[in-house]
Amino acid sequence: MSKFKSFLLIFIAQFLVYALVVINTRAYTNDDYLLTIISDVVFASTNFFIIKKIAKDGSTFFDFLGYVMGGTAGSIASMWVSINYL
Repeated sequence: MSKFKSFLLIFIAQFLVYALVVINTRAYTNDDYLLTIISDVVFASTNFFIIKKIAKDGSTFFDFLGYVMGGTAGSIASMWVSINYL
């Protein structure tokens, strides 16, 4: 897998994970059981995928960048969406 594809894959996965953390927090503070369950399942599944990918392929600096940048972008985007639409 090319460095860019690996970066993009991890960026997207981390974007999703951190977005789910924000959504999950809002869900359980609002007693929304269904959204909490859905976000927990997707969160755990995505984390499993990331761990498996890094363990199998090793990691590079580009993977690290994707991990950090994706998480940050996911948190900020999810905060904006959850404030304005949830």
